[in-house]
Amino acid sequence: MSTKKGEETKEKIMRATVDFIVRDGIENVGINKIIKEASVSKGSFYHYFSSMDELIKEVAIYTFERCLQHMPLSQTSSVEDIVKNLGKHIFTSVRNHNRDYYLLFLFISKSFVDEELRQSFRTIFSNIVYNNTVAQQIMHENPEIDAEQLQTLDMLALGFIVHCHLLQDEEQLLPVWNRMTSHLFNKEG
Repeated sequence: MSTKKGEETKEKIMRATVDFIVRDGIENVGINKIIKEASVSKGSFYHYFSSMDELIKEVAIYTFERCLQHMPLSQTSSVEDIVKNLGKHIFTSVRNHNRDYYLLFLFISKSFVDEELRQSFRTIFSNIVYNNTVAQQIMHENPEIDAEQLQTLDMLALGFIVHCHLLQDEEQLLPVWNRMTSHLFNKEG
């Protein structure tokens, strides 16, 4: 059974891991450094995480969820409106929460040279793509949306994040996002 204090301790460890990685790099992370950063015991660390790999996986999911955290969700939106709002959210969020996106891309980049991390991401891939808040809302609005469409949306979103970061031109980028995604969810397409 999870307690409020327990959840706070777990969150504290994950936040400390994020702070450490942003400051000192993912290659320097270690259990002893994290417990020092979080001011928790080694026993507390192992109560919530069986290994550093498990912590990194959970921090990666935590980071992804933080990227979507401020996404305004509407109970009555169409899929088209949800996806348009996602584009607007990404554009704004990349500018306001760049640290979260830095971590997201850092974890992705690290997985290119770290086979264990790549395998870890493969195991959580479906959770990231199909079980995030936006995907759940899209599927709620239209249960006929399939896994391929959600995976394609994820691919488009990653590219869109990069363009939002580099170009920062809302008037140019949002119409492109809306055209790409409207083709994706167009029933005739």
